[in-house]
Amino acid sequence: MPDSFDALAARSRSLHGHRYVLPVAAWILLDKRQLVTAGEVMAGLGGRVDRPRVIEALAKLAELGALSELPRGSPRNAPRFFERVAHPYWNLVEAYLAELEASPSDSSPPRAGDTKGGAKANENGVNLRPPGNAAERA
Repeated sequence: MPDSFDALAARSRSLHGHRYVLPVAAWILLDKRQLVTAGEVMAGLGGRVDRPRVIEALAKLAELGALSELPRGSPRNAPRFFERVAHPYWNLVEAYLAELEASPSDSSPPRAGDTKGGAKANENGVNLRPPGNAAERA
């Protein structure tokens, strides 16, 4: 089975026409975030997604009604904050995550604190961070 990030990205492309909406939403949900910035999401996904794509994904989630973009400070380069709001979309994300966790794989799914290829899984056994470090992926 491909890692959770790749599986979510593939599903996201078919569902949203954008590869990173579901991985971004999954990270927000799994990290139990109510308020996020693009920088936090980038770090949370281990640098797998660049800032413009994260902002696009956050904006799509806001268009769907799952996030609300908060007013920005006066400087144009001030961080954009997005707040998670109650919305049925989060149930869909939870369902996709549960499906990934239940999917058969070559080995048993990772548990909290376990690593698979050097990447740490969350308590649900879903890994959204890349395997190894950036130097190993290059």
